[in-house]
Amino acid sequence: METLSNGISIATSSESDIGTIGTNILITTDRDAPALIDNLNLNRLWTPNANMTVGNWTFGQQGLAFGSGACYGEAVNTGGAPCPLGLSAAVSYSGSGGGMDYTVQLVTPQGTLDGDGVDDVGGANIRGSLPDLQARISRPMGPMNFSMGMQLRQYGYEQSGGGTNTILLAGASDDTIGWGIFPEISIPLGMDKLYAGVALTNGGRNTNINHSLWTGSRGDMGTVDPNTGHISNTQTVSWHSYYTHYWSDTTRSTLHLHGGNSNPSDLSTGTDGNAPPLTKWRTVSGNIVWSLAPRVTTGIGVIYNSALFRGDNLNGTQVTKGGDEANTAIEGHWRVTVSY
Repeated sequence: METLSNGISIATSSESDIGTIGTNILITTDRDAPALIDNLNLNRLWTPNANMTVGNWTFGQQGLAFGSGACYGEAVNTGGAPCPLGLSAAVSYSGSGGGMDYTVQLVTPQGTLDGDGVDDVGGANIRGSLPDLQARISRPMGPMNFSMGMQLRQYGYEQSGGGTNTILLAGASDDTIGWGIFPEISIPLGMDKLYAGVALTNGGRNTNINHSLWTGSRGDMGTVDPNTGHISNTQTVSWHSYYTHYWSDTTRSTLHLHGGNSNPSDLSTGTDGNAPPLTKWRTVSGNIVWSLAPRVTTGIGVIYNSALFRGDNLNGTQVTKGGDEANTAIEGHWRVTVSY
């Protein structure tokens, strides 16, 4: 049994002539959980959220508008579903009009580039010089709810010559434009719920959790050609769906289906085949959750993961890892939640 996360949330709210003024701070201890398996409840503190709202404006560390959070159906495992997720220092404005709600957000730029498949690009300005632009619109369509996330960004690099990548000459630089869209739809079926969403990015960020974590962000956004110094955007498409069924007022089940395909440049192969980029992944999970007593909920779940990395499928950029089968894993989870 492992304690994977502990946290505390502090929020304030007060009315004023310029609208509601509020603060929100979430402090958790889960940042270093994988590295400290023997004392997972003693990890470094960090603040996933630390922001202030003034009327329609929000300032500070916050979730990114590209993902709505709607793709997170109930899960028993702590990590949840592998949906698009992002946190950053940002400024956002939310409002409504024309029968729809909207959020427009300026996000601190960030870039993750793979230089040549061996060394990450070292140097200054491995990000954009302009804030990323993200937005989300949503509106009801009868009983259904439709929303669309969008992002537009500029990112790049400037090789200083002092980084780990010595193939690119000092002074080499390039920048490019990335974008992404994420349409989603939620359909209520009585007490049940059906959700489906598809995220498509070209040089984008926060496409899905699996792609970001399992690659170590190698080639996640783009790859630099060491011969020309130009950036090649990585295209990634991921789909996310779940269905929640209520067996009774106190018992329910959720089936999750997720998957994604990514095409980082063929130059991105990993160091001697030990860290190749992720090209495909599939995740299927199911659970049953029930209330033992008022304010006490428990659940059990099973997850199947399949991850295919470059070199696993005998393609033209075969690396020493070899093989023609994906990496697979099956996990079982049990959770008890007590609220008071």
